[in-house]
Amino acid sequence: MIKIIIFILLNIILFVCGTTYVNFDPHPKCSQDVGVGIGYSWITNKCLNFGQDGSYLVEIDQNDQNNVNFYFFSDPKSQCNKAENNVTKQYNINNCYQVQWNLDGAFYDVTNYAKMSIVEDPGYIQPEGYRYTLYQTQDTQCQADYLYYQYYTNGIKFHNTMQTFLYECVDDVPFEVLCTQDLPCINSTIEFRCVTSESGPYLHSITC
Repeated sequence: MIKIIIFILLNIILFVCGTTYVNFDPHPKCSQDVGVGIGYSWITNKCLNFGQDGSYLVEIDQNDQNNVNFYFFSDPKSQCNKAENNVTKQYNINNCYQVQWNLDGAFYDVTNYAKMSIVEDPGYIQPEGYRYTLYQTQDTQCQADYLYYQYYTNGIKFHNTMQTFLYECVDDVPFEVLCTQDLPCINSTIEFRCVTSESGPYLHSITC
């Protein structure tokens, strides 16, 4: 009996001390299968400043653990105090939504659907075609808990009037294939490890 109680207490401690994220995994037009698209992962209970794109705070609803509240503050230097002017949106676990954050302005007509989930200490993360990850500035090796990431599924293509962008992971290295009308395609690696971010007071990496 004592062993059972100790086991339960240890699991409670791990849950309390663990890092919780809200994930959005792409589902094309909210179909059953995970497919091509853009995915996101947000750390909870921490104010994130994205420069000109404003600030975000993500919290699990205290009254319903199946709901997540997103608070958006237009002030890029906001402290995410809820007394500040903000736009609030609520998402429900396992529901599918049209979502789009920090999308490259070079891409035209992108409509993205994703299903929301809550994840404790995600551990292994499957490689994708492109992954942009933010870390705390003091995490100089970018190995501690991440703050946020967005990813493009492997092999995804985006378009604009005269260009096509293909993202794929080859031997754990992310590549962008840029094809411009009437010109040869350019295949280049876009990998960066732990460099200063332009979108806020953070470090970022671009990986698979």
